[in-house]
Order: sequence, then C-alpha cells, then structure tokens
Amino acid sequence: MCFSPQASFTVGAALLPAGIYCTQSAVRKNIGFVPLALVPIAFGVQQITEGFVWRGLNAADAALVERSSVVFLFFAIAFWPCWIPLSLAIAESRRPQKIALGFLAMVGLAWFGLYLPLAVDPSKWLTTEVVRHSIRYEVGELPGFAVAPRAVWRLAYLAIICGPLAMARFDPGGSRWASATGGLIIAGLFAV
Repeated sequence: MCFSPQASFTVGAALLPAGIYCTQSAVRKNIGFVPLALVPIAFGVQQITEGFVWRGLNAADAALVERSSVVFLFFAIAFWPCWIPLSLAIAESRRPQKIALGFLAMVGLAWFGLYLPLAVDPSKWLTTEVVRHSIRYEVGELPGFAVAPRAVWRLAYLAIICGPLAMARFDPGGSRWASATGGLIIAGLFAV
C-alpha cells in the first residue's frame, strides 16, 4: 500500500492508537464490536510490517525482507478474508445476516490454505521487489492456483471483503455505514 518505509511506519503508528481507542470504546459500549474495533490495530501492524519490508529492501537484507513479507502477506492473504466477515457477524444483530456472515467467515478460511505454502517455504514461493515506487509481492504458482485460477481467487477475495461490508447493519436505527464502505470500495475498483 505505502510507497516508503516512513509512510508505512507513519500509517501503522497512526492506526494503533485509533484501534486502541476503538477497542476500549467497544469494551465499554458493546463487547460484540471488539473484533471489529481491532481492525485498525491489525491493519496498523500490517503496515508496520510493510515498513520492515521496505527497510529490508533498502538495506539488501534478504532475511528481513522474507520474514516481513511473510507476516505482511499473512494479513493481506489469509487474515482479512476471514476476519472481516467474522467481525461483522459477531457485531450483527439480525439472524439471517449473522448466519450469512458466519458462513462467509468460514469460506474465508480458504485463504489460509492459499497462504500456507508461503508460511512453510517462502523461498520457494515468494519474491518481493520494488516496482514503480511500491512493493510487489510475487507469489508464483501457489498450489491453491491449481484449484482455482488467480482471477477467481481475486474476485472471490473482493466479494468476501466487500460483500459483508455491504450487508452489515448494526443499530436499530438502521445505520448503513458498513454498506457505504463496501459500496465505496467497489466503486473505487471500477474507477481505477
């Protein structure tokens, strides 16, 4: 996401206190929102990890690049497709949506299977490099791509992240902030 170690560390450092505030607020107001409130903390850790990827790349430290890339990709590939629908399912009060979100969280576990070879043998599957002022994580032909092509994984990833955001609604007054977020992400993808 970020274009320098400073940007990655700054974004991560800004997200951590925001996430701590959100989590404390959720604990006080509604414990069911704690998993959702942890999202900024997880994203902050992900961004800080990418800062270490940048540092490793700038210092030609292959071990730091590999370790940091594996952690970064844990969040990017495996964590978010499960965590987003799960955190929304826990916060959701409407039973049909709660069940659908829970199902999507279970489907999201498939990305752990896609990620696992990277965690076990990153030198075989992963190449990390700078391309046009951003980091490119090339994961080769992971075994999961034999099950379904990359395009299917990408579309399913988008659906499993944005779909839950589009269906979630938390308060009795019908606030649709999550729906708006899902819609904005989808609109942004079509605008690019």
